[in-house]
Amino acid sequence: MTSLNDKVPIAAALAAISLCLATPSAAKNNTAAIVGGIIAGAAIGAAISSSVDHPKKVYVPAPAPRPAWDKVYKPNPNIWCYPAQRACYNRNGVYSANWTNKIYVR
Repeated sequence: MTSLNDKVPIAAALAAISLCLATPSAAKNNTAAIVGGIIAGAAIGAAISSSVDHPKKVYVPAPAPRPAWDKVYKPNPNIWCYPAQRACYNRNGVYSANWTNKIYVR
């Protein structure tokens, strides 16, 4: 594994080369020098950015378990309480506020 310090001399050498190539000549058309400078800058940027350590694996926490809607608690033979709903019901399926208050409100 190479560190950023190992890449700095390479980047400095590429910068020096690009400065030598990008010096203006006697000609008035500097298009070649500009294109050469852009290519050298892209090469330097690629050399430096490739030395950065990127994470190999990304760990995502597992989702929370879903509530078990089918779990039933029977405090009395005629009463069914569902912890996921935090509610209790009579034998005929009618909501029982009395037993819900006894079991879940404290």
